[in-house]
Amino acid sequence: MEETDTYTYQGNPDVSCRVEGDDDVILYNPDIDDFVLINSSALVIWKYLDKPRSVEEICAHVMESYEETPEQELVLQDVRTFLDDLGEAYICKESVT
Repeated sequence: MEETDTYTYQGNPDVSCRVEGDDDVILYNPDIDDFVLINSSALVIWKYLDKPRSVEEICAHVMESYEETPEQELVLQDVRTFLDDLGEAYICKESVT
């Protein structure tokens, strides 16, 4: 993912999301019978992937979602890592635009 402005990301519509307790979320992909555990912060991103979004849009959404604005470079790194992890589990789809 080198040129972030040429890719969009969208959650796999077949994946189910279940919140467990205060900070545990399970994303289950029935297509491959596997799941990913995420925290409530990552859930902010997952919910935003209801339609294709660029990395820049996702980062802006994350930064707007918190009272104290996190450092932009840290948000960008975390978003990229999260999207890569979701892609490996077929939870999220990457498209070239």
